[in-house]
Formats: sequence, C-alpha cells, structure tokens
Amino acid sequence: MPPTHPAAYPRPVHERPADIPDSAVVAALTRQWALTMRELSYLPVGFGGYHWRAVDQTGSRWFVTVSDLSAPWVSDLTAAMQTAAWLAGDGGLEFVVAPVPTTAGQIVGSLDSRHALTLFPYVDAAPSRFGDEIDDGDRPAIIDLLARLHTATPQRIQLTRRPLELPARPGIEQALASLDAPWRGGPYAEPGRDLLLQYERPLRRALARFDDLLDRVGKAGGPYVITHGEPHPGNLLRTPAGLRLVDWDMTALARPERDLWWVIAGDQDAARYSRRTGSPVNQDALALYRLRWGLDDIAEFVSEIRGPHQQTADTLVSWTSLQDTLEAIAQGLPGSLSHQRRPGDNAGMAPDDSEDPSWLRLALTPILDGAKPSEALGWVFPLAPVVTQAAAGAGHWAAGRRQRALAEWAGAAGFGLVAWGLATEAPTRAEADENIQQLQNDLLRRFGKQAPATAGTETPMAGRLERYSRIFRLDVVLCVVGMVIDVPWRLRHPRRLTALAVAAEAEPVAFNVLRLARAGQQRRPRMAAGSALIAVGSVARLRAASAEPLRD
Repeated sequence: MPPTHPAAYPRPVHERPADIPDSAVVAALTRQWALTMRELSYLPVGFGGYHWRAVDQTGSRWFVTVSDLSAPWVSDLTAAMQTAAWLAGDGGLEFVVAPVPTTAGQIVGSLDSRHALTLFPYVDAAPSRFGDEIDDGDRPAIIDLLARLHTATPQRIQLTRRPLELPARPGIEQALASLDAPWRGGPYAEPGRDLLLQYERPLRRALARFDDLLDRVGKAGGPYVITHGEPHPGNLLRTPAGLRLVDWDMTALARPERDLWWVIAGDQDAARYSRRTGSPVNQDALALYRLRWGLDDIAEFVSEIRGPHQQTADTLVSWTSLQDTLEAIAQGLPGSLSHQRRPGDNAGMAPDDSEDPSWLRLALTPILDGAKPSEALGWVFPLAPVVTQAAAGAGHWAAGRRQRALAEWAGAAGFGLVAWGLATEAPTRAEADENIQQLQNDLLRRFGKQAPATAGTETPMAGRLERYSRIFRLDVVLCVVGMVIDVPWRLRHPRRLTALAVAAEAEPVAFNVLRLARAGQQRRPRMAAGSALIAVGSVARLRAASAEPLRD
C-alpha cells in the first residue's frame, strides 16, 4: 500500500528537473529581474528547491532557486522570504542572505504556474560541509547570531507558526503498520521494509520518547520566536565580514530550541544565550527538536521509498540517509544527528572542494551499477565474455588443462550472473545515462569548471558518424571481432605466472570486488554473486598459470 501522508520536509534534489529547462529559468530572470544571463549551471545541492548558479552580462553572480508550488512546505515560502527580507533590511541583521525582489517589488517570482522562483546574491565564502562539527571558535558567534534573530519582531508579516507536534507521524505509523505486506513502490521498497523491520523496536521507543518530551515541553510553556530552522554548518557561510546564514525557506515561528539544538553543547552555551535574550533554554525542548529532526527525516525517506520511485541519485541519497538516521535513532540520537542529512544551500555558494573522496565514490557508482540494455543487440556486450570464457574453458579442458578450464568457466558463470542482474536489478539505460551526465556536470563544477547551460549543437560530422554507427552497428561488429580474437588468446595466455600476468588480472579483481560491495549494499544478489565469481575466476587463472604452465 503506497503512503497516503506526504513528507513534511523537502526531498533531495540531486537529479536535474526534467520539466524545467535552463531556457525557462533564463527567460524568467530576464522578464522579472531585468537580468541578461551569460551563464547558467544547475547545482545538485540541498533539499526541496532546485538551484542554479547564474552569471549576468556584467559578470555579477547569482544564486537561483526554483520551488515546486505543490510541495507542502512551499505554501509558506512567500512569508518566509518576506521575513528574511525584513530581517536583512529594516531588522538590521547583516548576517541574513535575503532574496532580491523583482523589478515589480515581489520577493518571490514565478517561473510558471507550478513553480516559484527566488533570486539571491551569490556569496563568496570559505567552504564548509554539512557534516562538519560546529567549530568551538564559531559557537559563541552563532549563539549571538541566533539571539539577535530570536529577539527580532517583524511588522505586518504573517509568519507560519510551527507546532511542537510531529506532523509526519501518521506516515511513520502507517509504514510500521504495513510491515507484514510487501512494499512494491520501486527498487528500494522491499529493502526499506526489511530495514524498518530491523529497526522497528528502537523506532517505536523513539516515538514514545517524543510523546513524553512533547508532554513536558507543552506543560512548561515558553515563547514563540522567529526561527531559521536549519542553522547547521551547511547553511553558514564564513566571509571576511563575518558569518552569513542562507536558506531561509523553512523560517517560521517556533520555540527557540528549534534553532538552538544545533549549536548549544553545554550549560555555558545556554547561559550565553539566556544573557542575550532574557529567556532560559529548555533542555527538554532541545531534546525534542533533536529527536523530531530524525523522525521527520525517517518519515520523509520512508514516504519516498514506499511510494512509486526509480533508482536515481535522489532515491540513493534517501536510501542511504534512511539507514544512517535509523542507526542514529537506535544509538540514542547522538548530538550530531544533523550530520546524517540535508546538505544546505551553502554547498552551492561555497567554493568547490575537489578533494572530497565521496565524489570519487559517486563517480564510480554508475559504472558499478551498470544498466539494463535497451535493445536486443545491447545484450551482445554483457554476454560476450560468457561465450568467450566458456569456449576457452572448453578448449583448455579438451587439452587436459583442468585448472585453466575451471578458472575460465568460473568467470563465464560470473559474467552470466551479472548479465542476469543487469536484466532484473540494474537501472534502465535512460536512467543510467541521466545519472552519468549529472555526475559529469557535478565533477566539472567541483574542479571549478562551468557545466554548459544548454546542450551544444551537433556538428554535421558528428551527426553523420552517429547515423553510420546506428546503421552498421560498428560497436557490435567490433565486439564480435573481439570475441573471435579473445578465445585463442585465452587459450595461450597467460603462459606462466609472471608479474605481467598478475597485473593483467589485478584490474578485473579490483573492479569486481568494488562491484560486489556495491551490489551487496543495494541488495542485488545476482550482481554480487556474479562479481564474486569473476574475481574468483581471475585469481584461479593465476593459480592455474602457475600449476599448468604452457610451453613456448
């Protein structure tokens, strides 16, 4: 049964929106802000809104956000942006990075009937990552910053009041109630059900603890103030002029602890905040908002993987984040549960960090995942090694070289299982191509290059080559030729165990070990078993080369 309660918080936006072309964004910026854009590049950062980096004809840089008006959190967007604009202007809070109004004076513009558009100045800042701990040297400044925010009083703005209760709770309870029946929303549905079964007891204990905290915080009372909602390192920019706070989409009236749980680490921090505001810090409220963050995340991720979905970069983020957050819940919610999710808009404004090893892992993901061939001839490539290694094994067996034969057949069986996995467990070719293109653009930006705003025009020569390739299927022809060459080569190599033979087998062993780990993580048993067999076959070939050397 698919979920009936929408997620209460934004979802990841690593995938480029298919229905929002760059040309539409450029046209809206020209029409409503009178800006002529020279460059526009999509930024796969943050949650909820889609982001672009833009450069106009004067060289000025801008940060552009497009929000889906049907999303439940967007209904409060105009009030949130008006509040941010007031805080940065009449409120005198220089740390607020506020939206730029249109030429007509509107804080929130319009892309089309389904999307809102907001424009921000691009801020050059020292990079920080969402998962970073708050630096002890920055902590007092952040507390002072939040104290000024919480004591501000905007005029004539009807800001949404966020209740203490957990609005996404029905979604969690619905998921827990449906654990006995299969989840059929997509590739992460059944693994998600298995995961929730594993963590059902700690999750129910967390809900009971939330109820207890809610009762105590409600009875204690306390003020409702303007809160940012997510003042974590991913949304804090360190500039020469001081800290700047971005991403005001979730701004709302709430208890001050909605912001404070991110930064208060002890009694000294709480005392500092109280001196500046005259309000005590409620420790139960800190615990409530910390726990609520994790439960909101779980509700969001479970809603996504229970509902209809495909295997994409976004659903991968949701799946891995669900695992991390449930584990944090089970461990009793360490103080840095915030590190589990939601990279902020800072990631789009801060300079790139090309040394982040996670990008190497992300770049390898589409290669390790593979893709289901979209046509019959496409199966030639995954099946070619099955045929060549099976034939080579038969040749070795006929010549009495039993160990070499078994090594080849192990590899052939492994490639057969991988082909089966491509048919039943891998993403489609269209999904894989889209993911690869997005990752290529991400890596270009990581190394300081601009991804093109629009696709380039195909040259006549490129068009002719593409047509000839489709007609004659040169790739298939070359693959078949390779098969014909590969069988006799395998019958003669490696002649004996040498350093060159070891080097030749090291690459397939390393690749298949990585693919085995990836397939195990993604619950793809055929891909995992096939990768293991291919690696075993490569090692067995080396052993056979030592035991059964060939004559010159």
